[in-house]
Amino acid sequence: MACYDKNINSVVSTSAGRLFDAVSAVLGIKYSSTFEGEASQNLMYEAQRFDASKLAGVEVENDSDNWNLNNTDLLFERILEARLSGVEISELAYYFHERLSHMICNSCVKAREKNGLRPVALSGGCFQNVLLLELTKRYLEREGFTV
Repeated sequence: MACYDKNINSVVSTSAGRLFDAVSAVLGIKYSSTFEGEASQNLMYEAQRFDASKLAGVEVENDSDNWNLNNTDLLFERILEARLSGVEISELAYYFHERLSHMICNSCVKAREKNGLRPVALSGGCFQNVLLLELTKRYLEREGFTV
């Protein structure tokens, strides 16, 4: 059960920026930013250092029945647990991007089941992140979407 379901000082947000900031901080990459997107940018650079073919990966399922609601608190929890157990920072930075891309793709698949549409527009500040954009585009195209 997510924090917002328990009414614990949590809001549902459409912004991914603060999630990127939080993951960057918990991985010790960037604790504060001097400009918008700085922590996210550094998180992406760290992820790009990782050899993706070595990703062991722990699956994070979206436990929501709502097609447009992703359980990012579970993703964050898994990253924190993995970091505390000694998993390398670059691997976790990549893992974050990879799992978030899958969550986005899965939401699009669920939305398509409801409306049948195949075109997807990737917009917003988080898609200035080249790694997130590339991964999400790849997964969406595999599922038959036009990006």
